[in-house]
Order: sequence, then C-alpha cells, then structure tokens
Amino acid sequence: MLSAIFLNTFYHRSCFEFVAELFPTATCQTTLDWALIFLAAIGAGMAVNDERVGILGFLVAHSVASVLFVIGVMLPVLLGLTDPGLGGSILSQTVVLALLSSVPFGVFFSLVGSVLGLYLGSKLDRQRGT
Repeated sequence: MLSAIFLNTFYHRSCFEFVAELFPTATCQTTLDWALIFLAAIGAGMAVNDERVGILGFLVAHSVASVLFVIGVMLPVLLGLTDPGLGGSILSQTVVLALLSSVPFGVFFSLVGSVLGLYLGSKLDRQRGT
C-alpha cells in the first residue's frame, strides 16, 4: 500500500518545487498522501495482535515500500528501455526521493497510525470475545 502511494505521488507530481524550480527530488506529497499513509497504518495496526510487531512493523513496511518504489522507478532502466548511462543518476535520485517520501512525515504518521490501530484492534477483540 505504501509503495503504491509513493509511486502514485511520483508519477503525478505537479507541485511548485518540481514544475517551476525543477527540483528533481521534490516529493510533492499532499495531506491526502499523508492521510492515506495514516489510514494504511491504522488498518495494519488493527490486523496485528502483537504490540511488538505493530510498533516495529511500520519500519519494516517503510523499508519494503522504499525498495519496491526504487524497483518501480528503475524498471525502465532494468528492462533496457532507457539509456544505461542514465541508470546511475536515476538510481541516486530515486533513493533520495524514496527516503524523502518516508522521512519525517510518512514515518511519523505511520507510527501514530499503527499505535492507534493497535488500540482500536484491541478494543475490537475485547468486544468480540464477550
């Protein structure tokens, strides 16, 4: 879910920093993107019963999402559809963009969402059990 949000934001970037200032690593994330990250974390937290997995799981989720994001952006280079000389610069900018997409707001909203999801999930389990 996170990598889909990152890729959607990447392929539909139209913020001022990217369009007018030509800043290639501008994330262009909006409050909608952060809300989707928050809701995905709530859903993941509700699905997990173990608090340890719920608290640390968001870091694993962001790591996997970043790797999938980099692979998704690098896919044309890997398939030979672009000039191989561009691969290095595309890779370096994509890694920076993946980190900027996650830190600080993405990780923060994911942490808060997973904690809230754990709390809501524990309330649902208690209500089902009685």
